[in-house]
Amino acid sequence: MIVMKFKSITKRVSGIALLALLFVSCNSTFFQVVTLDYSENVKPNEGYLVSENDDLKLLYNFWREGLYMKFDIVNKTDKDVFIILPQSFCIKNNLAIPYSENKVTSSSSYSSSSLSGTIVTTQSTQAYNNLQFACIPPHSYITIGSIPIINERFTDCNPKHSFPSDYFTYNYLANNTPLQLRNRIAYSFNRDFSTIHYIDNTFFVSSYINSKGTERETFIPKCDANAKRFITTKVPIQNPMPNMFYIEYEGTEYIGLNGEYLLN
Repeated sequence: MIVMKFKSITKRVSGIALLALLFVSCNSTFFQVVTLDYSENVKPNEGYLVSENDDLKLLYNFWREGLYMKFDIVNKTDKDVFIILPQSFCIKNNLAIPYSENKVTSSSSYSSSSLSGTIVTTQSTQAYNNLQFACIPPHSYITIGSIPIINERFTDCNPKHSFPSDYFTYNYLANNTPLQLRNRIAYSFNRDFSTIHYIDNTFFVSSYINSKGTERETFIPKCDANAKRFITTKVPIQNPMPNMFYIEYEGTEYIGLNGEYLLN
């Protein structure tokens, strides 16, 4: 009787051990790399997305962890330009966020020899909250933002498609994207705002990819303030572009019965 009970227990233990072998799990760091498409009045050039007219040049580079609306506005003219902040908005899925409630940083000079401005900063100032306008002196620039847009991964996909090496990509059009952004800037050359001009740019999520980050890696420096040193983060993209950003997240990876990869 004791022998039979021992055999029964042994079988159950063996079954549990076998099941454990069939479902091997480990905690891993994953990345979701997101690509933005943009309106026709935005052009990629020298590491930036650029929108410009005869008066202003707007410079975007979204490549960082999380999506933030942060950009430079360059005054190309020989006159002061007044950015009318209560009429300038970051619009996230039709929700308008006025720039009058956000930080503005100004710098005194830039070099027109480079697209980015090859910005030579000799002095900068910051202002916060409830601003009515921001004045940009001739041939200078200001930085507006940064408004946090998203710092969590998109979850309407099945992460197992991305592992271990096929890098399954989800694609979207403007009419079914999970996230659309507009950036509308109102400006005037007159302090009474008697004549108002606009620049309006549109961006939307056109694709994203989940990856374990073991292939096609680049190293992104992060400042560790406590350790007073720079650490590096592996991001699964070889040539990051200014219309990309990434989300880092932790997950538990399981190898299933058929060798497929699952993620919680």
